[in-house]
Amino acid sequence: MGEKSWYKPVVFTLVALGLLLITIGASLTEPGTEELAYGTSGSFYIEDSHADMAIIVFTDNEDVNCEEFDLTVDRRDGSYDFVPVEKTNCDRWSLPNSYQFRLYDLTEERYGFSATDTVTIVAVEGDLDAYMEDYASGNSIADIGTSMCCISILLHVFVGRGIAKSNKAEHQVTVGSTFTSPTVDSTPYFEQFGHQPEQTPDRTSSTEHAPTKQTPTEESLDKEVGSTGAFWGGIKDD
Repeated sequence: MGEKSWYKPVVFTLVALGLLLITIGASLTEPGTEELAYGTSGSFYIEDSHADMAIIVFTDNEDVNCEEFDLTVDRRDGSYDFVPVEKTNCDRWSLPNSYQFRLYDLTEERYGFSATDTVTIVAVEGDLDAYMEDYASGNSIADIGTSMCCISILLHVFVGRGIAKSNKAEHQVTVGSTFTSPTVDSTPYFEQFGHQPEQTPDRTSSTEHAPTKQTPTEESLDKEVGSTGAFWGGIKDD
């Protein structure tokens, strides 16, 4: 049983490493950033602290059509004037160290946005190019960690289930081989447990010791006849 449970330590190791890699990836992509908005439409607010930060936009769907993708941002101060939106060259959209849009001339106020697909608007502090390199590395590391977690789950489901079925089949074979049908013993039941049958009385021996009944002889019969005849004879003589 222990030899067939080898997959359990492997699963635990893969899960632990996967979670560690996901944490490392998040540590490279999250510091120095602040998420402002998420979705296909909505609003976000720019504060004074965002004045020296770069406002960039990521698309969550990597399979979107760059040429047909559109993002508009307008001011919500009553004028609804559109603000400049820089769209990254479509040749770079699929690169891991590239953003899809960048917003300029944002002042402290509320803005609205509308996109063709789901987007994430982020404020980045510091050097934008350095952040994008860390962003690409962090996403790659996090993807590896996610893949390891998925592999561990598949390993646990398929390999574990296969081993469980194999153990069940071996158990059934073992039980079937140890069970044998009881054999018929020719020895009588009472002799198997050391009992002896009660002795029935011997009819022959009892008859030998019984008193013999004598059959009457002709002489005795004559005497009986004579005795009885004496009575009738006496009467006759009288």
